Amino acid sequence: MDFEKKVLYLALYFILTGTVYSSSLQQIKVTGKIVDSITKKPLVNSNIIIVNQNSGTTSDEEGNYQLLLSPGKYIIKFDVMGYQSQQKIVSIFPHLKPMILNINLEPIPIKGQEISITAFADEPKITRYELPPAKMRTIANPLPDALLSLKTLPGVFSGNDQSTFY
Repeated sequence: MDFEKKVLYLALYFILTGTVYSSSLQQIKVTGKIVDSITKKPLVNSNIIIVNQNSGTTSDEEGNYQLLLSPGKYIIKFDVMGYQSQQKIVSIFPHLKPMILNINLEPIPIKGQEISITAFADEPKITRYELPPAKMRTIANPLPDALLSLKTLPGVFSGNDQSTFY
């Protein structure tokens, strides 16, 4: 029975070791930096797309990117607005060390068309009424003077010794 346990533990060891080893070979890290070919400044938020797959990544604020790829052949597209995009064919092999793929993108002018925006506004409909001072004296007003009349307007507050608010 002691022999059976040893064989069982040994078999379990080889199975687990093989699983861990094979899983470490499944994905290879592809890293690099994307820079402007003239100024050598990093290109932030560049798109790195694996063509014919729904995956990819973007570069960070220093132009660095990182992809994890399984063994196989890939077309990787490097694209950012205002620069000529590039495609690289990359072959990933099972025992490959991490791959460094630095990219220099050529700036291109952005050609746009002229856009004209036209807007029309209607004349504001304001009613104008002229009131001569002589007629103002004949209009009935329950308040004795103009200052008290102003206090009754919405949004107008007057602060004095006789005010009732705090």
